[in-house]
Amino acid sequence: MPHTTRRDLPPGLVSRRRLLVGASAAAAVGALGWVGCHALADPADIETGSFASKFRNGRETGWAILRPKGATGPLRPVIHLHGLGGDHTEVFGFDFAGGIAAGARPFAVVGFDGGKMGEGTYFHPRATGEDASQMVLQELIPLLGQRGLDVSKVAFHGISMGGFGALRIGALLGPARTAAICAASPALWLPGTGIAPGAFDSAEDHQRYSGFELRGALSQIPLRIDIGDSDPFASATRSFIAGLDPKPEGGFSPGGHDGAFWGAHLPDELAWLGKHLAA
Repeated sequence: MPHTTRRDLPPGLVSRRRLLVGASAAAAVGALGWVGCHALADPADIETGSFASKFRNGRETGWAILRPKGATGPLRPVIHLHGLGGDHTEVFGFDFAGGIAAGARPFAVVGFDGGKMGEGTYFHPRATGEDASQMVLQELIPLLGQRGLDVSKVAFHGISMGGFGALRIGALLGPARTAAICAASPALWLPGTGIAPGAFDSAEDHQRYSGFELRGALSQIPLRIDIGDSDPFASATRSFIAGLDPKPEGGFSPGGHDGAFWGAHLPDELAWLGKHLAA
């Protein structure tokens, strides 16, 4: 049964929730070795809910919407795709709330459950029949419209597995409705090379959905890729970028595949996404 909860919290209570939610998310990301995560830095109006997704074989799929405190009128959303082992609460574990009121036009940030390992994840069609990418396109985005967001244009942000997913789903939605895509440390493997267990169903499955097939479609969408020089996905990402025209913004900088890198780059990434959502 779908359910939603709307929270319009006074500053003192937001601080309390900020502490509790941040601690919970920190524990989750800490289990993955992610460091450098932050609790919510600024008060935000928070709405949460869930629905049974037919594209995830009926799995209950949680979501969260962060709006700038006191914002009025429809907001365009940045849809955040979580990393492996994460869920919709990843938007609480990093300081997404700190960036949503910045720029010429405030925007919302949305987190959702895209599936953990063993749940048909990695945002592409799976042998189980699950397809989290179609869940986003056919269920989540319409739901966001029903919750009062302006989904005529949306942006995508993703970390690691979610970075791969942001590239894929943004390309599928297309340039008419995708304002921009930011992939932080995208989990990419060169076609024909070894892949992480569970990420793809077979070598043939990876060949079909490696992400490299998306580069033509991505050429029409504002794109940013941030990744650390020491990231294990750096080599494949260099090859991915080499085949893009125009070249994406962002680039390589010191760092690894961890929360310290993602947290440090998030403010600039949100400012960049907000600029394109406001255009």
